[in-house]
Amino acid sequence: MVRRAYALSLLGRHPEALAAAHAAELIEGSVLEAIPANLATLAEVRRRAGELTVALANAQEAVTVLERLRGNAVPVDELKVGFDDGYQWVHGRLVRLLWDTGGHGEALVAAERARARAFTDLLSSRDLAGRHVAAEPPRLGGMVAEARRLQSTVVAYWTDADGVLIWAVTPDGLVRQASVAVAPARLAQLVARTWSPSEPLGRSGGRASAFRQLYDLLVRPVESAIGAAAAGRLTLVPHGALFRLSFAGLQGADGRFLAERVAVHYVPSMAALITLAGDERAPAGDRPALVVASPQLTPSQQRGERLAPLPGAAAEGRAVARLLAVPTDRVLSNARATESGVRARLAGARVVHFATHAMVSDDRPMDSFLALASETPGNDGDGRLTVEEVYGLSLDATLVVLSGCRTASGRVTGDGVVGLSRAFFVAGTPSIVASLWDLPDVAGQRMLPAFYRAWARHGDKARALRDAQLALLRDLRAGRVVQDTPAGPMVVPAHPAVWAGLVLMGAP
Repeated sequence: MVRRAYALSLLGRHPEALAAAHAAELIEGSVLEAIPANLATLAEVRRRAGELTVALANAQEAVTVLERLRGNAVPVDELKVGFDDGYQWVHGRLVRLLWDTGGHGEALVAAERARARAFTDLLSSRDLAGRHVAAEPPRLGGMVAEARRLQSTVVAYWTDADGVLIWAVTPDGLVRQASVAVAPARLAQLVARTWSPSEPLGRSGGRASAFRQLYDLLVRPVESAIGAAAAGRLTLVPHGALFRLSFAGLQGADGRFLAERVAVHYVPSMAALITLAGDERAPAGDRPALVVASPQLTPSQQRGERLAPLPGAAAEGRAVARLLAVPTDRVLSNARATESGVRARLAGARVVHFATHAMVSDDRPMDSFLALASETPGNDGDGRLTVEEVYGLSLDATLVVLSGCRTASGRVTGDGVVGLSRAFFVAGTPSIVASLWDLPDVAGQRMLPAFYRAWARHGDKARALRDAQLALLRDLRAGRVVQDTPAGPMVVPAHPAVWAGLVLMGAP
């Protein structure tokens, strides 16, 4: 009966859909009370028919049942991720109905309850000797307090079949919101286009670039709140396809990139940020860093996994090691960059910098890995530091830099991105710099040393990454960046694909 009601609703036959929904409640009332998906479906049927008050009650009951079921779930991270991901649609009905009935602040709280719950539970349980806790998502006041602590404007997104909901929370407590109608397939297509170096800037052939279209969809509706950011910082809480987007490269009508206006960093939820902020440690200079660069690859790695040598990574590692004054025994490259070598030196490292290949699997995220040098037969070092292995590490680092291709990517779930970045957060670091797409050598070699220099000057990681991006952007615009190619030297264009791929996740 519930499915019949929903099918009739999709056909626009709302009186019949409402009658079927009523019949379902009469016939299957006790079953409905125990199944949140059924309650959420009835909420959607009534929302489409315009019965918003009853629909909201259905949606609220659905989430109440869902929270009770979640409390009884097996406290295993992978199972919790699957549980939360499977019920995103249920949470989404409540988010939409609160929005539609004018409860915009309540809708933000409901969206926060749906985000990265398993991740935040895992972070909160990390130091409790195996005991599991269920972290409580913050209320609106807690989000305002965090925006004030960071002196940042928090911009949170929620995507669903009807479009995108946007909230902007400023340090002074102002909450602004906007709703944008855009089909999910179009949104995902626009995001994918920003990954391509061939995506034009400005307008081409009568069509605005993806960078401009996404700016208009995602930034312009709350532009006035962003302009009020006291310290010029944005804390971005993406959702769905937006986890794959570098907001820094979005372009306004005046041709300026968002990075030219503000520094940005990304968090899967405000609850996760508050938990990570408790892990922020002393400045990086009081203990040596660890640099892992250009591991020696075996023939099987080069053939089977198609991993090419990384001369650019070797140069990057040397430059970073000089800047951070890293002792020789803590710079691991070539044959020394083994898993056992890395593990032996992680303890106490305040900064961990990886400049190596990354292989990210959306289908099997726990098997994603950083490529290291293989060890002698009999050791357990197979040349792969996998996500599953990183989960078992214990880090004391204030920052981990994953300077490899697509290290910020992974499977996008209702719990955020499940991949390398999530694993290093769980291992103990509050801040990660990683790449959304294939990082050009010229970008890594120039931006990462510039990032460390800026961070040493003012201690703000988000601002330091912006400083490094803008320095490279100035050089690109001036034609000062030249890349050797088989066809000869080529001036590298000032395209976001070159400079915007590195992102800061976690505490700024």
